[in-house]
Amino acid sequence: MPTREAIKIASDQDLDLVEVAPNTVPPVCKIMDYGKYRYQQSKKHTKQKTIVLKEVRVRPQINEHDLQFKMKSIQKFLEQGNKAKVTMLFRAVRSFILLMQKICSSELPKSFLIYQL
Repeated sequence: MPTREAIKIASDQDLDLVEVAPNTVPPVCKIMDYGKYRYQQSKKHTKQKTIVLKEVRVRPQINEHDLQFKMKSIQKFLEQGNKAKVTMLFRAVRSFILLMQKICSSELPKSFLIYQL
């Protein structure tokens, strides 16, 4: 179809003639509402939200001050809208027993603790 005829058809329908593939022979064009297309493309990009996963590593022999410091950093991550992952590093059965004693005696909220063996 000649270019002038395609432009006339597009203008009669109050649409735009958009070149889709300019490097092909002959070039490929499409009749569409380009403003609506740009609006829909911008909405697609705004729906995507990046969520960052922050990881905090803890050992059972951690000092009370260090544990409180790491808990504060986890709260900051969560307040910023990120996800937080706490990784417990165990080396022996004795370290697991020490951790359980520390958890039972600490003031951590029970909803904060997830046990996975």
